[in-house]
Amino acid sequence: MRFSIRYKILFGFSLIFLSGFLVLGMILSSSIEKNNENLISQNFNANKLYFDEYINEFILLHDRSSLQNISYKECSDFGMKLHTKDNSRILLYSYKGKLIYDSDSFHEKILDKDLKQAENNKNAYTINKINGKTIVSFSYPIILDNKIYGIFRYTKDYTDIFSYSSNLIDKLMYSLAAIFAVVFIFSIFLSRSISVPVLKLSRLTSEMAEGNYNTEALNIKTKDEIGVLARNFILMKEKIQKQIETIKQDRDNLMKLEEHRKVFFDSATHELRTPLTVILGYAQMIKENGFTDKDFFLKGMGHIEKESKRLYDMVVDLLEISKLKSDTNEMKFSEVNLKKMLENTCEEMSIKASKYEVKIVFESDDDIEVMGDENSLKQVFINIIDNSIKYGAVKSTISLKLERENNSALVIINNRGDCIPRDKMDKIFEPFYRVEKKASREKGGSGLGLYIVKDILDKHNGEISMENVEDEGVRTKIKLPIHMFTK
Repeated sequence: MRFSIRYKILFGFSLIFLSGFLVLGMILSSSIEKNNENLISQNFNANKLYFDEYINEFILLHDRSSLQNISYKECSDFGMKLHTKDNSRILLYSYKGKLIYDSDSFHEKILDKDLKQAENNKNAYTINKINGKTIVSFSYPIILDNKIYGIFRYTKDYTDIFSYSSNLIDKLMYSLAAIFAVVFIFSIFLSRSISVPVLKLSRLTSEMAEGNYNTEALNIKTKDEIGVLARNFILMKEKIQKQIETIKQDRDNLMKLEEHRKVFFDSATHELRTPLTVILGYAQMIKENGFTDKDFFLKGMGHIEKESKRLYDMVVDLLEISKLKSDTNEMKFSEVNLKKMLENTCEEMSIKASKYEVKIVFESDDDIEVMGDENSLKQVFINIIDNSIKYGAVKSTISLKLERENNSALVIINNRGDCIPRDKMDKIFEPFYRVEKKASREKGGSGLGLYIVKDILDKHNGEISMENVEDEGVRTKIKLPIHMFTK
């Protein structure tokens, strides 16, 4: 059977203080009784000296061999004289213990233990409790010149002294009992102040052992070690709970990542298989037909060239994604003048745009600098402009505008062309996703460009969004945090 710590503390304190109470009471009672005995013994010795003067004088005057040989009247006169002086009950005995004289024969009978010892030549006294009184009887042999004449005995009332001692003991015991009661009550509160937090901690640790960390808060506000323990326990619980939540989140992320990798791998396998199948098919057909059919040969070689280029672009994009996702890949961040970089990019892309009779226009009010990897950011805008050229209208204009928006640099890219269906707008940044698969393949798109763009911007704490503009085409917005302004 398990006992609660509360009862252990309470029982322990109670046992200690009750034992102390009893032992201290016994010691005090014994000390007071011993003190009374010492007082009686001192009085006995003092009175013996006092009585010896009269007794010796009485024996010498009568010159008798024993008190028994002295007449009763002589003993009565002597005893009454001593009784009058000391107001004590005087008794005279022969040396054999026979009563010769009693100054007060009407007194209650007293114990004769002291008389028996006096018969053996010893000084002694006996404490008698008679009708609520404490009477002490003293006895000692009468010895003169080494000769025993009889036994002298007297009694004295010590009721006041013993009553005072008894009252003192009672008061001390009542005081000790009151102290014990206070200590007992204090023990109850102390055991509760210690046991309640410990019991709460015990219950919470049991729940945590079962995996339940969403437990009630500990309402312990003490500033002692128990309070420190409770606060440290709460901090430990919160840290463990956060760590578990982090682990669960990491687990979920790993599961999502694994699922994403599987989808990505399946998509990559499918996308790689398509151009390889086309290349292999035409290569086999050309091998079988030889060069007899010139038109078929040229058509086949055209497909092989186109699919080879698409396969090459796809492999390059896959390598770029692998580099971006690699933990060892570190972008070299520095201050990038976004205006100058966009000017150079637009100028470089104008050569390709001219093949489609597309014009690229860039405008910016002033220089804006951002912190980033210049090559990666340039790749972002090349990809967006390249998509605008490939999927935009022929003989149209692609416009880029750089401006400030609060603490960000905003680049707006407009191109005329077909709008993106609303149900496909949320998927355009997924890997290998194409709005129009057939058209994308014909134009050499791998479906990885926007996925790479999104990943690069995420590493720069940037944002990208696309929207359809009625009667205009598609508008792309890219936002990057501004690092500083060039003076």
